[in-house]
Amino acid sequence: GDPGESRFYLSAEDDLLRLFAGDRFYNTLDAFKSIGDMPIEAKLFTSTIENAQIGIYKDAECTQAVELKNVGDYYIRVYSPATDEYNEVRDTLTYTITQATPIVEAPTTTEIAEGETLTQVQLLGGSAGSVPGTFSWKDSTTVVKVGTNTYTAIFTSADPNYQDMEVNVSVVGLSVTKSINDDPDPTPEPDPEPDPDPDPTPDPEPDPNPTPDTPTGVEEIASETLLVVQKGALVIYPCVPVEVSVISINGKYIFQNTINGVTTVRVPQAGVYVVSFMKDGKRVARKVNVL
Repeated sequence: GDPGESRFYLSAEDDLLRLFAGDRFYNTLDAFKSIGDMPIEAKLFTSTIENAQIGIYKDAECTQAVELKNVGDYYIRVYSPATDEYNEVRDTLTYTITQATPIVEAPTTTEIAEGETLTQVQLLGGSAGSVPGTFSWKDSTTVVKVGTNTYTAIFTSADPNYQDMEVNVSVVGLSVTKSINDDPDPTPEPDPEPDPDPDPTPDPEPDPNPTPDTPTGVEEIASETLLVVQKGALVIYPCVPVEVSVISINGKYIFQNTINGVTTVRVPQAGVYVVSFMKDGKRVARKVNVL
């Protein structure tokens, strides 16, 4: 259907040649057998087709003339008048054009918290060359697992001459632990009963120059970093310098930076956000609900 020039290749056994080609045609063709499957271009072969009167139709009755360019079944009516060498020929042939297969480049995605569904994961980019169309998840209710996993998306072609295609898309699911502000314990444990028979051994003398424990693992850093949820904001108290990202539930980055002190992050609206901590190439995340 695109502008340009079309070139048609016909087999010597094609119905169109069978109807109009005579002995001279096939005798000449025998001389080219030595070149194998290479296409042959010769004035004799071209004129054999051009001398026939050909009409292309959408219906079997050959009343609706169309162009031979879109997917579907076509009826080709051919006619050649009688000559000194050949009788008159009238016949109708059937031709079918099937859908082409586009070459699809898979889209990318944003990171998302584990446990969310693919509905919350945006498909970014992706293409099928010059073929217009859109990408969507095959099953948007699929729950995202932790780590990098592949899920199936569908490219839906807007051009009926091309097939719809399935493509695998990688999604990174962030490991999530609850924030201390999300689920406070409504029934705290009571203080333990005092030991009726305390150990008479005195406690050891405290170290006059103690060395504080400094968390180094990203899991430990995340667990010891205080998150305070305020109205419209998150206040982050990092225990050590660490790279922090605040991501909305639809994958949009609200904040991304390395912090080493108390940091307030304003969020555009109330909702669930993922706070991601990254150190030494490892990442963990916590989910918070901002009112």
